[in-house]
Amino acid sequence: MLSVLVVMNIVLKKVIIALIAEQRWKKVRILKMSDYLPEIISSIAIISLIAASLFGACKFLTKLDEKRWNDGHCDVCGGTWKYEQAVGHGTSTSYIYVCGDCGKRIEVFEVR
Repeated sequence: MLSVLVVMNIVLKKVIIALIAEQRWKKVRILKMSDYLPEIISSIAIISLIAASLFGACKFLTKLDEKRWNDGHCDVCGGTWKYEQAVGHGTSTSYIYVCGDCGKRIEVFEVR
C-alpha cells in the first residue's frame, strides 16, 4: 500500500511539473506574439486595400450603369429602353435592354 502511495506521489509530481512547464511555454509563446506584429499590421493593411479596391470597382460599375441607363432613355434617339433578356456570367447576371425606336442595345448589371 505504501509503495502505491509513493508511485502516485511521483506521478502527481511529474504531472504538476508538466503543467508548470506548459504554463511557462504558454507565457513564452504569448510574449513571442509581439514578434509577429509587423506582419499582422501589414496583412491588415493589404486586406484593407483590396477591400477598398473592390468597393471602388463596384461603385464604378454602378456609375457606369447609371450613365448607360440615362434615366430610361436612349442617348441616340431618346426612345425608351425595353427589357430583352438576362445573361448569366458565372456568378453574376447582366440584363440586356434594347431601345424601342433605334434598336441600340445596352447591358447593365441590375434590373431597372
